[in-house]
Formats: sequence, structure tokens, C-alpha cells
Amino acid sequence: MESPPSSRAHRRTILFVDLVSSTELYEDLGDVNARARMAPCLEELGRLIETHGGSVVKSLGDGILAAFGSERAAVDAALAMLARAPHHRLRVRVGVHAGEVLVEKGDVFGQAVNTASRLLEKARPSEILVTSDVVGRLPATLQRSARRLHDMAIKGLREPLELFVLGNEDPSATLTITDTFDLKTILPTFGLEVRLGERTWSVGPLSGLNLGRDASNDLVVEGERVSRRHATIKNRRGKYVLIDQSVNGTWLVSDDGTCVQLLREEAPLHGTGRIHLGLPPEHPLALPISFRTLG
Repeated sequence: MESPPSSRAHRRTILFVDLVSSTELYEDLGDVNARARMAPCLEELGRLIETHGGSVVKSLGDGILAAFGSERAAVDAALAMLARAPHHRLRVRVGVHAGEVLVEKGDVFGQAVNTASRLLEKARPSEILVTSDVVGRLPATLQRSARRLHDMAIKGLREPLELFVLGNEDPSATLTITDTFDLKTILPTFGLEVRLGERTWSVGPLSGLNLGRDASNDLVVEGERVSRRHATIKNRRGKYVLIDQSVNGTWLVSDDGTCVQLLREEAPLHGTGRIHLGLPPEHPLALPISFRTLG
């Protein structure tokens, strides 16, 4: 019987990086053209990893798994990636976590790897999501730039993690990722109406709606717990979805009374209901934003 491969435990800082909207890119441009667009960016990301002392563990198609000997090196590489990706008309998101991993035949395994992967799923475009363990080992200048999130439950972990954000202050600014837009890919759809006070906004199949504290948003909402770019409403193949991008979360109250809190998550919008940014519906300062689907 063949003996199992030997494994050794090492402390490593694990980094996952992913190209944003790669699925849509393949759908819009086709396999060959999409891969031609992404390949140069992925190659440069790999070089940045190596330049900062890391090693590319494996390619993930539209992303990379890398390992570093220190938290500082991994974060420096991640910041460089955020800066370089727009030169390829692309954006990236990054998850970074440190801990003991098993090194086996050039690959890495263990809870630290799984956690970094989960952070990548929670990160939004042009953002680096890291744990408190990583932040605690960074220089003071980088620690001061880290923005703390609410503790977040991570699949596979018993206790919520204390997470921090590094990167762009306004990462949801849209970059063009396709050269052409084929209207035939848009399915027939109904509209969505959003109301705050006496003002009403209409969201159609080709438009979206950005909500937040910054004046550049379509719907500006004041409040200390409202993020600069807090949430977005988008049409996806005839269905409207609410996407939370905030630090403090978004509450979605449906017409049947169901209340869902979103934190770096999304939910479909059906019928009528209310959206609350940063505060739960029962809070006296919560500002209700009503919506209704039209069809």
C-alpha cells in the first residue's frame, strides 16, 4: 500500500486574489477574447507576488492563491495589485489571513487557507479584507489606514472574526470591462421604483442605483452609520438585487414582514418593502427607503 505524502506545518500568510466580474467578461466577450483580456493582468499579479517575496501556489483560472513569509509582504503585494489592475481595465479583490498551514508537494492546506478563501468571497471590488491577526502585525502606518468592520461570521468557524478593510476608500466606482455591450443579452424585465421622502427614483434594465453618504451617489442618505458608498441596486437578467457594500450593514424588510440583515451580501427585491442603511428598522433614527417592483 502506498504511504500517504508527508506534510509539514508552517506559519504562512495566505493571499487569495480574484479578478472582479470575470464571469460577465467571459459571457460578454467569449472565452478566447475574455482570456486574452485577463491573461496579461494575471501574469502581472503573479510577478507582483514574487517581487514582494511571495510564492504563487496555484492559478485559479481568474485568480491566484499565494503564500508569504510575513503579513507585511502579503499586504504590500495586495496594495500593489489594487494599483496595477486598473491599467488592464480590470479590478481585483483580495483576502489575506495568516496561520499554521500544511505544506504538501508545493500546495498548502488548512484552516488558514480556508479562512483566507472565505475573506475573498466577502471582499468587494478594489478591497483587501484581512483579519485582526494580520493587522496586528503590520506597521503603524498601515494599521492606521485599516478600517474595522463589524465582526463577521465565516463559514467553517465557530466564532465570528474581527475583520478590517485595506484599500480604496471608494472601491465601487465602475470601470469599463467590456468594449461592447450587446443589448440582446438583456432579457425583458419590469422596473423598480425607489422612494425616499418626496423623491422617487426609477431603476430600469440598463440602469443601477447607488445609495450612500457620498454626494456622488444617486440616492444620498445622511447618517453616521451610512457608508460613503453603502449599497447598490442592480438588474441581473430581469431580476433586481440589493447589494450591501458597507461597514455597518443593510436591513431589507419585505412586504410580508420578513427582515434580513445584509453585510457584504446581496438579496433579491420582490414586491414592495423597505431598505434601511446602517441601522435596524426598530432604531428611532432609521430612515426607511421604500421600494416596489413594477410590472
